[in-house]
Amino acid sequence: MRRSHLYFKIVFLSLIFVSPQLKAQFVDLNILSFNDTFSTTGTNKISRTLYDVGIGTLLGKGDTWLWGLSFGSGSFIDESSNNTTTYTVSDFGLKLGLFWTKQKSWFNTITYNFQSTAQYNNGTNAVELRGTSIKADVGYAFWPTESMSLAIKIFYYSSNFKESIETGTLSKVSYTRALIYPGLSFMTAY
Repeated sequence: MRRSHLYFKIVFLSLIFVSPQLKAQFVDLNILSFNDTFSTTGTNKISRTLYDVGIGTLLGKGDTWLWGLSFGSGSFIDESSNNTTTYTVSDFGLKLGLFWTKQKSWFNTITYNFQSTAQYNNGTNAVELRGTSIKADVGYAFWPTESMSLAIKIFYYSSNFKESIETGTLSKVSYTRALIYPGLSFMTAY
């Protein structure tokens, strides 16, 4: 059994047993999507979609801390007249966050994804990458109701891949990818 599956089971079971005794749970959805097409003698297209969903529990006096699980995905497509490169990544990990103000307007979260898997295809080679990633954000939330918010966030995301599988062969590698990007967030607490 891979270590990440053991971590998942421990966190999942602790959330099931601990959550009913706590005051509130949360669901946090973050998304960014954009497309860019540049046409000259040839056409170049760029498409990016990133999202993650966090579920968990609010903790502490005034529910100022949040703790839970995060599931994320990203799709990167770079298309030119002669080639298409695709990169898709899936992440799973633990999320920890803090609301800085009593009104829960300013906040930040950090997620450690102990399982990060990517599929990379540059038109010639198709490779599966395995490793870990980290995502941190800072944001400002508007609360139209007591239990729902809409937030604007700035994200930092960095993946670190240690294994590569190409044509059935496992290799040790050291690949990284880092991004800084804005996003929208919708959170509900119940």
